[in-house]
Amino acid sequence: MSPFGWSLRDWFWASMVLGVSTVAGMGIWALSPSLAGSAEPWYAEGRYYVTALFLTGVLSAVFLPRAFWVAPLGAYLGQLLYGLFLYQPEGTSFWPIGMVLAFFYAVATLAGGLAGALGMWLLRLVVGILQFLFGRRKNNPSS
Repeated sequence: MSPFGWSLRDWFWASMVLGVSTVAGMGIWALSPSLAGSAEPWYAEGRYYVTALFLTGVLSAVFLPRAFWVAPLGAYLGQLLYGLFLYQPEGTSFWPIGMVLAFFYAVATLAGGLAGALGMWLLRLVVGILQFLFGRRKNNPSS
């Protein structure tokens, strides 16, 4: 379903996806020095940056699985806002070039969002099957 057919409730939850992923995008940068030992997350050793972006997508997709595609926008926005207003590098910084690369790294957030959305849809399917198989218990005072 396209966003044009969304209800007000869906738009609210899509804004939650955007907000959570924006905060998580800022958190990736804020936690990078302590968790990865690098001021800029893409210079961290290992897979810190890609893993953090993937988990941002998964976490964001929990709120509205069909809006999983909003998570990369929020993660990029969070990184951009952190870089513009909070990041104070020592010496030379390649932050502007890094933000161009971060655009391409958004694929990791999109993959995480898709994985989170598929996980939520699968969870709902399993719950629906279990409810069908075992029935819902209703409190019926007349019986």
